[in-house]
Amino acid sequence: MKYKGFTLIELMIVVAIMGILSMFAMPAYQNYTKRTYISEGLALAGIAKLAIVETVAATGVWPLSNEDAGLPPAEEVIGQAVNAMGIVSAHNFGGNKISSIVIRFNEKVIEDLVISRDPTNFKNAVVIEPKLVGDAKKYGSYQWKCFAYDKESIKVQWLPGTCRDELKV
Repeated sequence: MKYKGFTLIELMIVVAIMGILSMFAMPAYQNYTKRTYISEGLALAGIAKLAIVETVAATGVWPLSNEDAGLPPAEEVIGQAVNAMGIVSAHNFGGNKISSIVIRFNEKVIEDLVISRDPTNFKNAVVIEPKLVGDAKKYGSYQWKCFAYDKESIKVQWLPGTCRDELKV
């Protein structure tokens, strides 16, 4: 009589191979989910970018808070992985303060999170700032630059390529 099917050894080999493959797949999946959550925060920042641009166009003054830009308070601008998003004062260019967007993430992105909804606290945050390109008196324009202020809690590999700029003070 001839038996059909797999032996116990063959099944154990298949299970071992699946375990080894999953050992490599799990970190890649975790990086993928964190990148997705950070992308959610950057998409949410589009609202603040538009509010900043409209405020500057209408008044000629950079908004230095969510209220100045007509946005809800920072702790009310939240998402699935975003803890708070606020507009704060950035570096001083030519005597004028300009706007900076701070996106703070929750425990879905940051491990060992100490929750703070203060938008001026850059820990656990991605910061987006306008940088002057060209001569401001002639045809200068601003480009949005983004970076992780705290590289220990937000790893560089989680950020999109456009957000891997270094903070230049």
